[in-house]
Amino acid sequence: MRYFWILLACLGTEANAQGLIQSGARIIVTDGAFVVVNQAAGDYTATGDARITLYPNARFRIYGDWNNNGNTPVFTDNNGRVELWGFNQAIGGSRMTAFPDLSMIGFGGKRLTQNILVGGGYNKGGSGALRLFNNTLDLQGYTLILNNRNPTAIIS
Repeated sequence: MRYFWILLACLGTEANAQGLIQSGARIIVTDGAFVVVNQAAGDYTATGDARITLYPNARFRIYGDWNNNGNTPVFTDNNGRVELWGFNQAIGGSRMTAFPDLSMIGFGGKRLTQNILVGGGYNKGGSGALRLFNNTLDLQGYTLILNNRNPTAIIS
């Protein structure tokens, strides 16, 4: 319950004007719950030691750009799903993000401005997939690491 209240305070103060800036805090999204960052400038930005723990059926939905400018790969395990629902979104920042599972549901293309990993943490083989839903992912010379050995790890 304690983390739930921290999450509400964070969303209530920073999510309304400029998206969500997670500065060294930890967000925990429990099983079956979801976080939505949805504003005109609904970007997500990680700074400091920002960490997100998603339970297996949790969702983290972003309508703006994803920026990891923190000291960590953000996600602490291989659970849950990150969903990009916006129009022409960028995935970037100064550090690579290790997404447990990534769905590109929104309209328009998605583009990398930083290397990313999909399918779970750096040293853990994950089962998460990259779901494109008929969107394009422009690598722009950056690296997409798919950390799932299953041949169905990329779903179009």
